[in-house]
Amino acid sequence: MRADIALGRIGLRAEEVAETLGINRRTWDDMWKREQAPQPIRLSSRLLLWSRDEIRAWAAHGFSPYEDWRRIWNRMLEKGTWGMADVEYSRRAETGDAA
Repeated sequence: MRADIALGRIGLRAEEVAETLGINRRTWDDMWKREQAPQPIRLSSRLLLWSRDEIRAWAAHGFSPYEDWRRIWNRMLEKGTWGMADVEYSRRAETGDAA
């Protein structure tokens, strides 16, 4: 299996992120280039991928400003709470709404 196909399952290309979020590609490019959104992983000079899990978690957190999101995401990774089953709990914990 080609590496770009295998990585496509866990990573999203820019056009896939934009489609997932329901925005156009130019808007997405502006957002991440201005560091208003999660940043890509550069696999080569022409291949950028975004973590599917990070994009989903970022959306579940209400598209937190990237400065805040970076801190939230790093904490989720450290605690192992980045999986989708834990996103809602983590969001509540961050906002103090834990039930």
